Amino acid sequence: MTFSKRLRRLQPWCSKCGSVNDLTVDHIIPVVHRPDLEFDVSNCDVLCRSCNGRKDALTRGDTPPDARPHPSAKAQKLLHLQMIVNKDAGDAS
Repeated sequence: MTFSKRLRRLQPWCSKCGSVNDLTVDHIIPVVHRPDLEFDVSNCDVLCRSCNGRKDALTRGDTPPDARPHPSAKAQKLLHLQMIVNKDAGDAS
């Protein structure tokens, strides 16, 4: 199973809007800038294609800063994903 499919299976909803349709895995720091973080869970977020597009526009400066998610929501999601990934890694051993 690919990294992207695994993350979308572990979190089958968009972190921003809660949608369960057309999910993607977004790299918080683009892989082009940090290729070493491509498979780092802390650098990934599950977003629907629509929210991912808005996030990309935000990083280009096309959207007002108040559209950014609250940092605590991001931290909570990260802890959840890390616990699940670590548990799955233990099950695979």
